Amino acid sequence: MPRLDRIMVCLYMAFAVLPVAAKLQSWKDHRLDGSLQPAPPVELSYANVHGEAYQTRLTQWFELTMGFRNWAIWIDNTLLYHVFRETKWGSLVAIGRDDMLFERDDINYFNKSGSDLPDPRDIDKLADQILALQQRLAHEHRALVPLFVPSKTTFYRDKVPALWTRDLGDPRPSSERVYLAMKRALDARRVVYADGIDLLAHAPASRDVLWGASARHFSSYAGCLCVRAALQRYSELTATAPVDYPCEPELAPAKRTHADLDLFRLANAWGVPRDPIGREVKHPPPAAGTGEQRGLRAMWISSSFGWVMMADAARSSRFEQLHMNYYNNTVYGPSSGAVFDPKQRDEQWRALVLTRDLYILELNETYLTPGNFFGADAIAAIAAELGTAPAAGNARP
Repeated sequence: MPRLDRIMVCLYMAFAVLPVAAKLQSWKDHRLDGSLQPAPPVELSYANVHGEAYQTRLTQWFELTMGFRNWAIWIDNTLLYHVFRETKWGSLVAIGRDDMLFERDDINYFNKSGSDLPDPRDIDKLADQILALQQRLAHEHRALVPLFVPSKTTFYRDKVPALWTRDLGDPRPSSERVYLAMKRALDARRVVYADGIDLLAHAPASRDVLWGASARHFSSYAGCLCVRAALQRYSELTATAPVDYPCEPELAPAKRTHADLDLFRLANAWGVPRDPIGREVKHPPPAAGTGEQRGLRAMWISSSFGWVMMADAARSSRFEQLHMNYYNNTVYGPSSGAVFDPKQRDEQWRALVLTRDLYILELNETYLTPGNFFGADAIAAIAAELGTAPAAGNARP
């Protein structure tokens, strides 16, 4: 065998053995952002071997735990990104025009049509629920404020590649049967709400200040504008003085670990451009003797966009208490971490969830699926505990 062939065979064998050696020796692997499915448990039994479940799971276990797996993922993702301008199928990140990064859920929402979209009857049912709770809380000078939040594909539609765009007309069926349908239902019932989609589309700042290219969520500045709009609706619903809530953008260098500029990290590939600018907000201290000194107790019923808004509210020093009901799975404080499971409607749940001055119900168009919507479950639970609205003479001052 020629010397070059022997060298190539040795190199091939070394590469083949390296992952097993790294696994056995527990050698340190490369960093990986995001999460992967855990290795499946392997149970050796006659039934599993006979049905080939054992062989399949053993193969999965080996592949998920082999040494230097993360290095292999980074190499594969880097080749896909630079050669084909693409991410691996199933990745959370999709690459748009001009290095714009999208979360895959937004792309899926953008292309929804037909039976994948909500039934109009579910839209009406959710609007009825919102109206009933909004009216119930108004008797106690409290407020439920629905807040529309845009998908990134709505905000950066021109950056969605034609390859991902189904020819579904304009407006897109997803916009027509989710966002616009929900707006029409709320308007028909005269529900007071904040439209963050329209607000940000007509905001005076440039689009780049409102949502970064590698950002999963809108910026802190955009979040501030949405919080301010929700506070304006709170004042309308409770007939109280408006809360002074200034939103002044502040651009500053951002580290690689910036909490929101994370989509480039989730690509797990070398050479993916990162956004170096953080879009923060300046918050002057509250003016003495004005309405914001009262200290509102607020709760977001929201997706992860609620983190952006609650963090801005915390920096503003204009709230007494802040909590977020995250997908109706866990209630969090701004700095205390998880507090409790909202599905456990115990005394702790009643003491906190039922006593807020302001509830902000996020209507994020990507995740607004009436008939299967976490926000509907959350407000239904609150409404069930509060009961029907009291007579006007029994309202609390």
